[in-house]
Amino acid sequence: MKKIYSEIDVEKMKFCCSSLRDRAIISFLMSTGCRISEMTQLNRNDIDLTNLECTVLGKGNKERTVYLDPVAAMLIQDYLNERIDDYPALFIGKGTDRISPHGVRFMLNKVAEKSSVDHVHPHKFR
Repeated sequence: MKKIYSEIDVEKMKFCCSSLRDRAIISFLMSTGCRISEMTQLNRNDIDLTNLECTVLGKGNKERTVYLDPVAAMLIQDYLNERIDDYPALFIGKGTDRISPHGVRFMLNKVAEKSSVDHVHPHKFR
């Protein structure tokens, strides 16, 4: 499926992120084409950074393998290395043990505003 955002738009968004977690989320979404709801349900043990892949549970409870690009894997590894909690969730929220789909959308809206990238919608990452 064709990506809607140019590489420049994606880099602008990543540059304007306030945290490593947010950069990792944007890179993960661009790399895998996952739905936000799929991404927010991922646990640390669902992802294999060595083989650049992860197993997601999609619509209809169907498991599928998605693949990461090396930059997304590096950012996720850096993000996981900076975490001091033991929550199983791959991405945690601010003050919660798992980021919610609403939290991701809120973050993307803030990043879009800061980066001046128009029409940032989660589905466009697919």
